[in-house]
Amino acid sequence: MLWCMVLTGHILFTLSVPGDRRLLILPFVWIVMGLGLTGLLRLLIGAVEGLSPAGRFALIAAGVVLLTVIQAVFNIGIANLIIRHLPSVTSDSGLYVASPQGNVRVGIQIGLLIYFWVYGCYAVSVSLLLSQQRLSETRIQAQQAELTTLRLQLQPHFLFNALNSVSALVMADRKMDAVDAAARLSSFLRTSLVSDLGAPVPLGDEIDAVETYLEVERSRFGDKLLIDIDVGEDLLKARLPAFLIQPLVENAVKYAVAGSQRPVTISVQAARMADRLSITVADDGAGRPTGATGTGIGHSNIRRRLSILFGNNATLETEASKQGYKATLQLPCPVDVSEQGRG
Repeated sequence: MLWCMVLTGHILFTLSVPGDRRLLILPFVWIVMGLGLTGLLRLLIGAVEGLSPAGRFALIAAGVVLLTVIQAVFNIGIANLIIRHLPSVTSDSGLYVASPQGNVRVGIQIGLLIYFWVYGCYAVSVSLLLSQQRLSETRIQAQQAELTTLRLQLQPHFLFNALNSVSALVMADRKMDAVDAAARLSSFLRTSLVSDLGAPVPLGDEIDAVETYLEVERSRFGDKLLIDIDVGEDLLKARLPAFLIQPLVENAVKYAVAGSQRPVTISVQAARMADRLSITVADDGAGRPTGATGTGIGHSNIRRRLSILFGNNATLETEASKQGYKATLQLPCPVDVSEQGRG
């Protein structure tokens, strides 16, 4: 864009003075040279990226000044060379070069102003662009690091609860149930521990992981744990962050099922509302007992992950009542969930 403006200005200026119109070739020659020197400036800016801000500024400024002088001097030389080979060129035609003193001096002064502006603007724009890229990369790296931290926080929390379930079966001398639960837990861990918390997975895969986890817990609680999963086939290919539903189900088992003397139903429902996916995990238990301890890692972890991945465009809302406890996820639905099957 800058060189287009310079070319247009050169052409209009050449047309505005009396002289041989064959000199219109000069602006095109100058611009080609300018584009080549601009490439050198881009290489210089990239080469000094690892230096301190003061060092980058000094070297880039020196490069701008040097290229400005080279461009202006070479323009005069090229113009002189071309004009010497053009017969019948009047003295007025070579505004920049015809006079041994005045016109050449004016040409250099104008060239210095024009090209210092061009190279300076280019250097500033590229430097700002690279700064934005560095800032963006730093932000992404920070978010990835935080997602990793959240993952390391969540996995031991889940693993502790799951191993407690297996331990309870062993203590109750239900060895076969313990072996079965351990096998299911191994299958679940094989999937969950290698997944990327920031990468989207099909809802169908997430539901499979939840069902495997609930089977582990059912080995411990038996008929006291009832499961109701209602997810339509048309939603199974909708994508969402991995390991998002399981912590909600885990909380329901811990607070609604573990302390209950009666059967408790944990339900998982999914529905699409316009361009959003709504997932609800609910139970009809007595809820969290008064004075119960816990850090609420599951909910805070999910909320932070949603904030990192979606900003304000995704939420986790919870509601406690006498009928039980309900947690509802609302997040963007980025794919056509009308596709059938799990693929």
